[in-house]
Amino acid sequence: RPIPCPLQCSKSMKPRLMESHMDDDCKEFENHMTLADAYALRVHDKIDHRDQVGRFLCATVTEKRGSNLKIHYDGWSRKWDVWSDCEQKIHRFAKAGSISKRPAHRFNSLKKGDWVDINPTQRHPGWKTGEIRRLDRKKSGDSGQVQVVYNAQDKNYLYWAHLDDVHEIAEFGTMTSGGGGDAGDGGGNIANQCKQQLLAMGFP
Repeated sequence: RPIPCPLQCSKSMKPRLMESHMDDDCKEFENHMTLADAYALRVHDKIDHRDQVGRFLCATVTEKRGSNLKIHYDGWSRKWDVWSDCEQKIHRFAKAGSISKRPAHRFNSLKKGDWVDINPTQRHPGWKTGEIRRLDRKKSGDSGQVQVVYNAQDKNYLYWAHLDDVHEIAEFGTMTSGGGGDAGDGGGNIANQCKQQLLAMGFP
């Protein structure tokens, strides 16, 4: 009998196939590399680096001064190069391709316009409701990252998160309405209220 993947993947399969699936297709999500791995980085090494709005991009280390590394986002102008200290901002460093090229293993049916619970840890920590505005589509292959618009302090903000990151993305209403039991009754009202706020502030 098929069993569901224990890593919160949406797939189910026979137990004898599950081990290889978890090893090859559905490795547990790691939201950043270890500090030891970051210390070991050298000039010209490839990494995933998280930008100011939460999106992990393929990047190259171009200079290094102790724990402070100069990062170039591959395919982008050098005017976007940034210095990033791995001691202070390890959450912005991940192994090359581990997030920027990782497909989603849960919430695969979500699309633009759908609502989720979002915890924008880099900007406004704490669970909020948000609407998906973009999916990470690119020629080199899709990742499971989504751009979400949410409201904080009476302003709207955009934030990227990976659908496999249980610390930043959750099913709509499960983290913001006191549990899944309220989502069926209150979820629609919450969404409508947020939608009206976004419209009033210029988000179509």
